[in-house]
Order: sequence, then structure tokens, then C-alpha cells
Amino acid sequence: MSLADTLSFSNSGRQTYSDQKSLNNSVSYTYSNFLEETSLTLSHDYMQTTSSGDNIVNVPLDEHSNALNVSLSHPIVGPLVGSVTYGYRILDYSAQQSLNGTTRTEGSTFSANLTGPILPPSRFTKLESSASISYQQANSPGIGDNGGKSLTGNINLSWNARERTKVSLSASRSQDLSPNDFTVVNSQVNAGVTEELGSFTHVSGSLGYSWRKYRGIDRRDATFTGGLSASYSITRSWSASTSYQYQNNEAEGNAATLGTLNSANRGTPGLFGVGSYHRHLISLSASYKF
Repeated sequence: MSLADTLSFSNSGRQTYSDQKSLNNSVSYTYSNFLEETSLTLSHDYMQTTSSGDNIVNVPLDEHSNALNVSLSHPIVGPLVGSVTYGYRILDYSAQQSLNGTTRTEGSTFSANLTGPILPPSRFTKLESSASISYQQANSPGIGDNGGKSLTGNINLSWNARERTKVSLSASRSQDLSPNDFTVVNSQVNAGVTEELGSFTHVSGSLGYSWRKYRGIDRRDATFTGGLSASYSITRSWSASTSYQYQNNEAEGNAATLGTLNSANRGTPGLFGVGSYHRHLISLSASYKF
């Protein structure tokens, strides 16, 4: 048996977008290793989120929720573990934030997770894999999001193509609170390759593409990213690295939600954030191990 409590607080201050504060506390009790390694967890989650309301509708976030959950987890095959969670959540928020005058949403929640290697390591000795899938509400819903649910999770594959070459693929989906106080559903795929050149130099490249759909407003973003990086071990203690990253973001939707995006000032931030833009980032770093 085990008892745990986790408390977290974040305070994000921004020049253009909303300042946001979030307080979360989770208390859980777990009873493990019964019925052939089954685990039972009972938990209570409390969340409080507020913001300054620097958005197009000038509505600040003011919400708090209480949720009771019961979870069961059990090994399926080897290290692959499946779990299901049922809970009841009460979410209170301001009438302005809901956009329809309601101040409370309550009801059942359900999530199912699959965590661990999805391919048997004994048969795929050069391939590492992991996956996690759940169906859930946003932890901190944004304006107009009264508890919408979405399929979230991630999948990762890593292949040791050669002794010094590793190729990786990943895909993920999540629900987050955007800086403009709206719920955003992020979907992204990434691919990368890492090569060891001798004993002291590592070179890697990556490509990624992501889609972001804002809940409650007509806005969709698509972002392409590409990057190159290299690191060199100068001595046993000193190392240096350099990287270059390119990012191209294209925004679609109602013009009122995208800020000012005409040809004279593309990429100018509005209260909803930056619309279409290109970004080049070059970085240099050095590290020393004591």
C-alpha cells in the first residue's frame, strides 16, 4: 500500500498574451500486487486556473474542479501494462467563460491507457517501442470548452539501423491551454536520425509536422519544423554543440482570430497570437561536467 500527494503551482507572465496561474493537487492511495499483479488506485484531484483575460473576447479564466477517480491496472504481455480509470468530475467556472451563461459542468469521465513496448523486445532486438493512449478531458479547459473530450496519447519507435545509426519515429496528440485562454488540441508527427562520427562527434537531423485545432473559435494552425544539430566532446569534461532549427507556421480560420496578417505585417502578434510566420533559430552551447 502507498499514499502520495503531489502539489504543483505555475505562474506564467506574458507581454502580449494572458498571464495564467494554475494550482493542482492530487492525493492518491494505491493497493498493489493482488489478483496476479493487479493494482488499484483511488485518487482525488483538485485544479484551479485563473488568467488576466488578454484575449479577443476580454474574458479571464476563473475555474476550479474536483474529481474522484478509481483506476485498475494489470500487465497484459510482459512489460506492457493496461489500465482503465473511471471518475466523476465537478467543474465550476465563470458565466462569462462558458459563453452560454452556465457556471458548472459535472459528470463521469473515463480513460483507458496502454503503456509499454508494443512490439516484443525478444523478437525485435533492434527496435524499441512504447505507446500510451487515453480518452480524456482537458486538464484546464479554455473559454467555451465545458469539458470536451478527445483521444490523446503517443507512440514512439526507435530503430538501431547500424551500430552508429539510430532512426526514430513518433506521433502524439494532446489537449493544452493556449496562451490566448482557449483549449487547443495538438497532433504531431516527428522523424529523426542520429549518427555517431567517431568517438567524439554526434550529428542528428529531425523533421516534424503538427496540427493545432482551437476549441471554441475558428482557428487551425499547421507547423513544419526541421533541424540539424552536432555535438563534440572536446575533453572528458568539456563538450560543445550547435544546432539550427527552421519553423514555418500557417494559420487558417476567421480573420478576427488570427490577428493582423496582411502583406505589410505578416506575423504581427494579435491577442489570439501569431498567425503565419517563418522562424530561423541558431544556437551554440558549451558544457562542463564536474
